[in-house]
Amino acid sequence: MKQWFRAYSFLLIGTIFLVGCQQDSQWHATKITSAPDWRHGTLENGMKYHLYQKDDEPVELRFIVRAGSAQETAQQQGYAHFLEHMAFKGSKNFAQQDVWQFFERLGLSAGADLNAYTSYNKTWYQLTLPDSTEVTTAFTWFRDVADGMLLKPEKVEAERGAVMGEYRLRLPQERNIYSQMDERLRADSPAYHEILGTKESIQSVTPAGLREYYQRWYFPANTELVVVGDFDKTVIETQIAQHFASWQAKSQPLANIEPLVLPTQKQQALVAPQGGDSALILLQPLGESKRLTYGDQYRYLEVGLLNSLIQARLMDRSIALAANTSYIEAYDSTFEGQQLATLAVGFKEGHRAEVQAFFAKELASLRDYGVGEVELAAALASYKSNLKNHAMNWQATDSWVITEAMFASLFEPRVLMSEAEHKAVLERFVAEMDQGRVNQSLKQQLEQLAPYYFIAYANKGQTQQLAQDVQSVTQLLAKPGQA
Repeated sequence: MKQWFRAYSFLLIGTIFLVGCQQDSQWHATKITSAPDWRHGTLENGMKYHLYQKDDEPVELRFIVRAGSAQETAQQQGYAHFLEHMAFKGSKNFAQQDVWQFFERLGLSAGADLNAYTSYNKTWYQLTLPDSTEVTTAFTWFRDVADGMLLKPEKVEAERGAVMGEYRLRLPQERNIYSQMDERLRADSPAYHEILGTKESIQSVTPAGLREYYQRWYFPANTELVVVGDFDKTVIETQIAQHFASWQAKSQPLANIEPLVLPTQKQQALVAPQGGDSALILLQPLGESKRLTYGDQYRYLEVGLLNSLIQARLMDRSIALAANTSYIEAYDSTFEGQQLATLAVGFKEGHRAEVQAFFAKELASLRDYGVGEVELAAALASYKSNLKNHAMNWQATDSWVITEAMFASLFEPRVLMSEAEHKAVLERFVAEMDQGRVNQSLKQQLEQLAPYYFIAYANKGQTQQLAQDVQSVTQLLAKPGQA
């Protein structure tokens, strides 16, 4: 009888464990449902819009074209960016005055309230209005951006100098190390070239060439409008239809955005600008950046926690050991759809061997021995505070943050969460992030560290020691850490 009871007990415990694992897996696989406060719509011509009403907030507007430098031909390098400039230099309803000056008279400031940007796969125009009074004016300009740019030869010629000035400012002879990293990460992607173009391509831009790119990529089904702030959704929908429904639809294929191909060369030597810090940067790809399930959001929170623990430990140890570091960073970011974890330390060139050894040894200690209760409690404090004040914090989220979240979701596999879903994931995260689980995750992340090494040197001649420095850091990381 006792043997039967013991066997039954083991079977029952095993069944409970199995059911628990299944429930845990099901929870992590739960799909995020779209946040209910958003209203989405599509006009008959194919243009999409996304509206979020937020009382007592400025009105944020984004007009987005799903085309950037990746859609340029070899002969059109820099055209997407040049065309973005021309949106401010004469259009159907703003033919006689500068758009910048017009909106400045409404109390807006160039750059902060009115701006435009071009990237690898998109171009967007943005306005921040204090209220909804001038939304129709904003829509009038956006519609001009859509199909009303004049592209007059004299205006194109005048703007050429401004674009060249931006080229010299943004592509100086000595680029900072993070700009160099960005360029190296894109180097193996066949569709990528410099967003600003080249000196030669900027000098050869013509109105006809710009119009060819304009008419190919600026069409309704390739654009989206985001409006967030204090307004009436029904009124705004009516205004959108009034301004954009007459925009002629085109049966053109949408842009085929090729995913970024990370470089095969994992060891890269950079040269810091004169007088700048040298650096050791470990870049770890974490896979596709996505937030489609509760598990994705949970992992997003976990990666953030691990990075804060790593950075806090390295900074504390740097102070305790009087290490000659100039900065220490640990963070994750999204780069063209890829999630990347970055560990970086800066220093003066004369302290390279000392700082690189400090960095590697401390990471090995974190991997092998983890963090203590006090460290974890400090790192979790902000998460617990956010959970305690969740409703208030959610309500306090401003229109800019909400707009940027929607903007990101249009170009990533990401569904915006409702307040209830966000709180549910945060509750579970805070409850489960005990010392044992966190240290296991730290160990797993640092054991699997197979990073890209970006090492910045004070001058070009020192880049020859790249392989030696990578080998030294790798060997130190492979050694057991110290408690």
